[in-house]
Amino acid sequence: MPGAESEAPLAPDVSPRRFSAADFDRLGRDAGFRYRLPYLSGAPRDPEALCIAEGRVETHALGPGLTLAASDIVVHHHYEATSQASPRFSAIVVLQGQAQAALGRGDSVPMRTHGGLSAAYGDGLSMTGIHPARQRLRSINVSAAAPPGTGDAQLDELIAAARRSATTSGPRRFG
Repeated sequence: MPGAESEAPLAPDVSPRRFSAADFDRLGRDAGFRYRLPYLSGAPRDPEALCIAEGRVETHALGPGLTLAASDIVVHHHYEATSQASPRFSAIVVLQGQAQAALGRGDSVPMRTHGGLSAAYGDGLSMTGIHPARQRLRSINVSAAAPPGTGDAQLDELIAAARRSATTSGPRRFG
């Protein structure tokens, strides 16, 4: 795959975990995302049998409505994750690999190693992350839900301001 990162094994200190279609469904329910495998023909008979990715995914609640997710995975099957909860603010940094993000039915924004985006969305919009196969993908995502907010008035105001400006500007790419 042109421009893809090396498929080097995970660092020795990382205990890789196998993520099946069923695991992604569970992760999605807990995190407010719906996962799909658009290029997989036919539904797998046993959702536990199909290994979509291997590696490590960690999520941490930083406060009310504020979540940090860090992942270091080798992606075996192209997958897409669409947010089900809104409104929301997300800042995503791709440390290695590549992905894309799209708000609603808008154009996708590419993210590559050392790049990312920030996006504020709500009022019926969703964000979809597109994750190509055959790559090592390491990323960090900070998400904030509002309302009811994070419990930090200053942070809530920054998120509200970002949401107001996002209605005209869409996702902001960096890197």
